[in-house]
Amino acid sequence: MSGPPVSVRMYRKLLGDCFLITIGDPKAKREERFHILIDCGVLQNVPGEAILMKAVAKDIRATVGEYIDLLVITHEHWDHISGFAHARDLLIDGLGIKKLWLAWTEHRGDEQADIYRAKGKIAKDVVAKVAALKGGRAITAGIEDFNGPTTGRLLSNQIIPALIERTGATGTIDYLEPGQVVTTPGGLRTNVLGPPRNPARLMKDLPSPGDAKETYIADKFAASVARRYEIADAISDAIEAQGTGPFELAYRRTRKQIGAGRDPTATWLRERYPMKGFDWRSIDRDWLDAGGALALKVDSDTNNTSLALAFELEPGGDVLLFAADAQVGNWVSWHDQVYPSPARDGTVGASAKDLLGRTVFYKVGHHASHNATLKGLGLELMTHPGLCAMVPVVEAEARRVKDGKAVHRGWDMPFPDLYARLLKATDGRLLRGDADPGKDANGDTICEDAAFLSRVSGGPLYHELRIRD
Repeated sequence: MSGPPVSVRMYRKLLGDCFLITIGDPKAKREERFHILIDCGVLQNVPGEAILMKAVAKDIRATVGEYIDLLVITHEHWDHISGFAHARDLLIDGLGIKKLWLAWTEHRGDEQADIYRAKGKIAKDVVAKVAALKGGRAITAGIEDFNGPTTGRLLSNQIIPALIERTGATGTIDYLEPGQVVTTPGGLRTNVLGPPRNPARLMKDLPSPGDAKETYIADKFAASVARRYEIADAISDAIEAQGTGPFELAYRRTRKQIGAGRDPTATWLRERYPMKGFDWRSIDRDWLDAGGALALKVDSDTNNTSLALAFELEPGGDVLLFAADAQVGNWVSWHDQVYPSPARDGTVGASAKDLLGRTVFYKVGHHASHNATLKGLGLELMTHPGLCAMVPVVEAEARRVKDGKAVHRGWDMPFPDLYARLLKATDGRLLRGDADPGKDANGDTICEDAAFLSRVSGGPLYHELRIRD
């Protein structure tokens, strides 16, 4: 394999993504090497998140110097972009960005993207409002941690615009389309896998049951998105226009009104509704349960807008697959097109199956959750004999409990069945964000491949894997 050295650095102890690709000798003069930063974040409410992200940012700057050759932001979730808020001075204000890659979904002025972002923002705001109500976090189950804080110096929905503004002053911005083939600084040919334009793919987050065929949305995109988030409008109206409740004020009695009222209705309710030991009969907040379903929908939909990329070390050669947090519809859509799409005159475009078959490195999607790595159209096609993987996961944090209750959702990360298959597919050549090289989170050995382990360096802050010497 010819070409300059290539290495991938995964920052550790993050329930979030931050990857740094270096093309060229890392000790060479700055103008003779190229650095690609893919996301930089950690989940909200992870203990010490700000301190951790500032340490990561300092290391990035020590490595890349005054500018980054290419910054890739895959999607808006806080666990992929919070580093730019916690260390704005280092990663936005003081960093030159020569090139910024974003998905088409972030393109202001793109009709389809504007519709999707506008409806998504309403839904995210509603989830945050539900979470802020008494008992609301139990309803949203901590999903809003992915969306980031609603108050502060730099909110999640302000980070990408801030990066766009900064890059406008120092470099160029590309909004990438599915099927497009572009080239990184340093010369890696890059196949843009997703996110899809097809609404049915874009909004499909879960597998179809059994052997059922996929269904397709046939009407206009705006109507499809409106129906997708219609519950958000209903909850928002109930919270804002009528106070916290789904009914007109004229038809409601608060507990305080019941306690103070002397009319027959208040007396009847006072004697029956708040009876001790019968709290299970209370319906005061049952209407907010819809906020939990909405939280899951918003979370999955944002994941499905992930910019998924397949970097070729050389044309037709080994592939580095960065799937971000792409979910089912995004993955399936990769097989809808060739690369480039359409194929150039006189050529046959590469297929997703071909790219997956040449994948030598897989950044495991969404912390190895249950529905972010496809089976038959994904991992089972990664047949490269040297396949290796990195999993940005902290299992103890994903499963963290306090007073017997899950702090987040008690998330299955890594999902056991997927993790077992990853270990088999890679023959243990898998690096975790919460474990030392060759080990799992418990310290047990998962890899004895000396040649692979010799290519791993780093320490407590990151793992770095030499892909090509």
